[in-house]
Amino acid sequence: MTDSVETPYLAGFSRVTVGDPATGERITAGIWYPTKAREARVSEQSRTFLVARDAMPAPGSYPLILLSHGSGAWYGAHHDSAEFLARHGFVIASLTHPGDNFQDLGGYLGAQQLLGRPHHMKLLEEYLLGTHKYGSIIDTQRLAAMGFAEGAYTVTVLMGGRPDFERFAEHAHWNPDDPVLLPHWELTVNTLREQDMPEYALPVVSAVLMAPAFGFLFDRDRLHRVPAQVRLYRAEMDNILRADTHVEPYMRALPLVPEYRIVKGAGHYAFLAPCPEALIEEDPDICRDRPGFDRIAFHHRLNQQMLDYFNRTLGGQDAETPYGLERAAD
Repeated sequence: MTDSVETPYLAGFSRVTVGDPATGERITAGIWYPTKAREARVSEQSRTFLVARDAMPAPGSYPLILLSHGSGAWYGAHHDSAEFLARHGFVIASLTHPGDNFQDLGGYLGAQQLLGRPHHMKLLEEYLLGTHKYGSIIDTQRLAAMGFAEGAYTVTVLMGGRPDFERFAEHAHWNPDDPVLLPHWELTVNTLREQDMPEYALPVVSAVLMAPAFGFLFDRDRLHRVPAQVRLYRAEMDNILRADTHVEPYMRALPLVPEYRIVKGAGHYAFLAPCPEALIEEDPDICRDRPGFDRIAFHHRLNQQMLDYFNRTLGGQDAETPYGLERAAD
């Protein structure tokens, strides 16, 4: 259903394919944007979007939010947030990362994930700005990003972060039970030594990192070029990404002190769009929350918080002044 209060726009949506000249792959992407056209229910991967499919955008100039999903997911993993933000005047674009999605995890902890993901997002940005339907309505001075788990790592690299893959060995030594480490992590990460790490510097003004992964790959020197103000979320009961090794290194190393929120009672997957009943039974590990935690109610708060945050940080306010740490219950 649409927002309980009247919104400025309705949510347009188009599914597109983005070509990768380096590999010849065709990457599926979803784009949400403001429109005045009528919304209808659209089925995508056992999910229901409420959108105006392939509608014309409403005239205007809107901020762009690049959204990167977590490992093993797809471009629609955060569709409720994308629809909500589109109804409030944002263009949101996400894609299904090759080699790191619900159908194919073959690139996990290898070059296709750790190097490929930022490359995919840069291709998506270039596609949007080079396509009249979207490029004509995007305000390039108000560029933002969102990422969940490995997606947060992705947008951090896209913004100028430089991961140090040599840190995997030290991390694995001290944290051998970390769930993100596959049994053959050393074999896959060693392939990264043979490849150049491209450097990105997308001028992102504002970013939201939800339960970010791989924080141990960064320190102050490797994040000093990231220009964005950041809001950092972590799930209090996250049993996938530990706060001290994955999440809080971002808080300590980003040049502008992030706003920091701990979501009380939440498990790792609470940031994903709420699941329909059929999916809760089919995939309880991802869809079923801890007793007492209401994902639907949380997403109402989360989406409004992100809207308020992006409006504030993209609206010309002074982003040089770091915001105080927030350890509020959500």
